[in-house]
Amino acid sequence: MLTTAADHFAMHEAVPTDASEVLEFINEVNQIADKSECDVYWRGQADYRWGVRSSLARLTETPTAMRDVDLNRAEAELLVDAKRWITATTSPPLNDLEWLALMQHNWIPTRLVDFTREPLIATFFAVESMDGVDGRLLAIATPRSDPVVSDEEALGFQISKVQLGKLRLWQPKPSLSPRLAAQNGVFALGRLPSTNPARHARDDFLNRETLMSRDEIVSVFSIPLYLVSLSRGRNRRAGSTYPSCFTARIHVDKSSIRTQLSKKSRTGSLRPAGDPIDHASCYPDVEGLRRYSTTLARVQRGLT
Repeated sequence: MLTTAADHFAMHEAVPTDASEVLEFINEVNQIADKSECDVYWRGQADYRWGVRSSLARLTETPTAMRDVDLNRAEAELLVDAKRWITATTSPPLNDLEWLALMQHNWIPTRLVDFTREPLIATFFAVESMDGVDGRLLAIATPRSDPVVSDEEALGFQISKVQLGKLRLWQPKPSLSPRLAAQNGVFALGRLPSTNPARHARDDFLNRETLMSRDEIVSVFSIPLYLVSLSRGRNRRAGSTYPSCFTARIHVDKSSIRTQLSKKSRTGSLRPAGDPIDHASCYPDVEGLRRYSTTLARVQRGLT
């Protein structure tokens, strides 16, 4: 039986049980990253059992057989179709990365994996739904010596040419999508991970740690991430080049965190200093209204 994402994450995750511990995790990751001369990018997932896989990779029924060439081909075909189909845009994409970003934030599958610079926005995504299941918060620390993809580099950027084991970050221009701007969105770009560096998981049946195979790794990740625990991260060597990742399983009442983030409560460790963080602020467009408006949902059930 394949090792699951939850098996792998369990070896490295923090498990905050209240809002103050979530904030403590965020602060500790930031401190470790600053000491290691890294920048931090955040991702929230509503189900702690999910892997970190792109929307395109999630479509495959057999992740263990997935190859970069298959993802490249599918994405290239979608790009051709998008350029033929999407002709009415206020800010036309200037390169393939911008096309992919536009597609991604209109629910068209791509190889891009969403992150944000804002930990509280990522926390919202970890608690926005599925109240009966723990959420997950992830943070990748990337060396400041490896900057985000520049506008000039983006003109001819190809994910398929990224060095194996390397992760690049790219932040599109805000005018491309109001949702990207509102979420302070950043995309992780990289090829499928390999077994280098090695990954381990906890095998409860054998009662020991086991080395993950390539098949198991790509069933968990569609980009090259290397999970480390906070305790190990404190000893992270400055200038280390692998894309290390910290994670927390949010074992907290999700609705209580949403109440704090939306500023409906007057107190709370996760109450933002600035504007509220909720569906309306993170999805400020017509599609966001259609998907997430509770008023619209009530009206559609009937004018009662």
